[in-house]
Amino acid sequence: MTRHRLASGHRSAFVVGALLAGVAASTAQAAGSAETFGQDVRSMGKANAVVADDSGTAAPFVNPAALARVRAPQASASFQLAVPAVDIALERTPADASLTPSRPAPVPGTVLGVALPMHLVVPDRLVVGLTVYFPTLVTVRARSWDPARPSFYVYDAATEHYDIFLGGSLRILDELAVGVGVRLGAGQGGSTRIGLDLVRGRLVRQEIDTSQGTVPAPIVGVLVGPLGIPDLRVRGAFVFREASSFDVTLPASLEVSGLEAGLLLDIQHRANFSPRMWTGGVSVDVVERLTVSVDTQYAQWSAAPPPFLQVRGDVSGAGLERLGLGDALDVPADGQERVLSPGFVDTWNIRAGLEGRLLEERLAVRAGYGWRPTPVPDQTSGTNIVDNSTHTVAVGAGGRCLLPGVADKPFTLNASYQAILLVPRTAEKASARDPVGSWTSSGVVHHAGLELRYAW
Repeated sequence: MTRHRLASGHRSAFVVGALLAGVAASTAQAAGSAETFGQDVRSMGKANAVVADDSGTAAPFVNPAALARVRAPQASASFQLAVPAVDIALERTPADASLTPSRPAPVPGTVLGVALPMHLVVPDRLVVGLTVYFPTLVTVRARSWDPARPSFYVYDAATEHYDIFLGGSLRILDELAVGVGVRLGAGQGGSTRIGLDLVRGRLVRQEIDTSQGTVPAPIVGVLVGPLGIPDLRVRGAFVFREASSFDVTLPASLEVSGLEAGLLLDIQHRANFSPRMWTGGVSVDVVERLTVSVDTQYAQWSAAPPPFLQVRGDVSGAGLERLGLGDALDVPADGQERVLSPGFVDTWNIRAGLEGRLLEERLAVRAGYGWRPTPVPDQTSGTNIVDNSTHTVAVGAGGRCLLPGVADKPFTLNASYQAILLVPRTAEKASARDPVGSWTSSGVVHHAGLELRYAW
């Protein structure tokens, strides 16, 4: 087995138009850092089993209702690093070198968060919060390989885009809080217009107009509890998170003087797709020293769009109409579409975590486990969307330290490590003439985080 480590007329007009469109728009893939790794370091140490727990400044993403557990203003800042050590092994070397598997790169990122009780508005009842994630090296990376090129659906550029979450919680009763939040995503639209004079060899028109707009996705949560006796307290939670994506619409037109013909490329893509999710969870506090949490999540991946660039070319003009070729040069022709429904399936994800507090709560130790089945069907022909079911094993710790002369109250330093273990998966191709052939994907994604938190 050969292993590849993730180490001229209308034709000319179409090529020029395609190149212009490629410059004007590109695409990305699935979900984001928050869904893939978590939004705060404390939660990551518990494999993100925190929907009914104290998620602090991460609550606008995890569960807006959990902001009700914030009693004093707090702020946090963290640095995170994801290092994919993943592999796609091919049975043979592709004849087309451009179809060799892509290799996900390490992704560093920064998360900032704040939670503020609004005592002047509704004493001990209303809390608002904000948490943002920014990749360290870019703001948004948009990338989508050819459908035939093997690439990891989750880890190849999907986590390299910013996320902004706003939320608020209202404590209705001592044991009941509701919360609403919003994920502020973005969409990009515009147009490119090129005029080409082939006789003079010059551009007679060159225009581009593109902009990004805000695309909100609501988040709604409920938190019940704590209920029980002092040595055994139980909380339950439910969260709904709407689907979100980075929608790209950038048509490009090419007008050719003298030929009475032109090309319109309709370019569309829904990048960074995150499905609609329903999450329920339970957290149990045992003698105020140990918290055990279990979450289950239903993700509606069956609504996922194709993770590829969608392009339609319309070649038209008076000259072509006179020749009866008005639709003959349009692409893709009927039956030749390469971008179809990916056929994803809905999934149930499970997470469990625990936190023990020692030395009068000056030290906390954490551990967690998560299971995520892949929504991607077997890739038997045509496309090579690579995704594996995963086991996540997480550990973390946190400690308080007082810095006299700097702050009156102690800082909290949290650290976490997650190993996301990919269950090996083989794609057996139905045809021996497949341009890539069969392959097997496997590996591990390492993720580490370090966070500094302060509560006034």
